[in-house]
Amino acid sequence: MQWLTRMPGQRASLMLLLVSAAVNFLLLGMVHRVRGQQLRNAAAVAGRQSLKIGETAPPLLARDAAGIPLTVDFTGSRTPTVLYILSPTCGWCQVNKANVNLLASNIGAKYRFVGISIREDDCGVCTA
Repeated sequence: MQWLTRMPGQRASLMLLLVSAAVNFLLLGMVHRVRGQQLRNAAAVAGRQSLKIGETAPPLLARDAAGIPLTVDFTGSRTPTVLYILSPTCGWCQVNKANVNLLASNIGAKYRFVGISIREDDCGVCTA
């Protein structure tokens, strides 16, 4: 340990390395918890029966484009909801985007349009 007192530059580098390792360890724990929650959510969804025509969908837990958690509730609105599930990196979704926007602009007063991205890193929930 005497080499630590003789080489202050290396001591600082070692301390930085230790702090970096500790932060990475904490981040790994956070990622593990988030992935576990995603797997539990997916298992809960997979265990549900599909909706029948005319049934009200259960609330969806999501995040908006800023990452803020929100709930998309289908019971709080008298207007029927059009739920558009997309991936911003999907070519067909990009082609269909103009059609969905046109549909929303033409009949948006009669329906509530909600777009949900399946890619958490690209987008969140967008409502029109």
